[in-house]
Amino acid sequence: MNETWGEHFLSTAKYSFIFLGLFFISLIHAVIPIIFTKTVSIKLKEIQHSILYRKYADEPGFIKLMKENVKREQ
Repeated sequence: MNETWGEHFLSTAKYSFIFLGLFFISLIHAVIPIIFTKTVSIKLKEIQHSILYRKYADEPGFIKLMKENVKREQ
């Protein structure tokens, strides 16, 4: 990924806080399984998409790569 140190720090810090929130959501879900049934998995898929975009956005054939590697929910 072509990032400066500051850009890398900000994106990593953002993901850290998101993961911390997901940790607490997972704990709540462990105690009360009927709530937050898809929250963590949906957010992890969003993070995966974001990381793939950041990694490959500058490369030729990016759209084709995304279509081949990112599965869509139906």
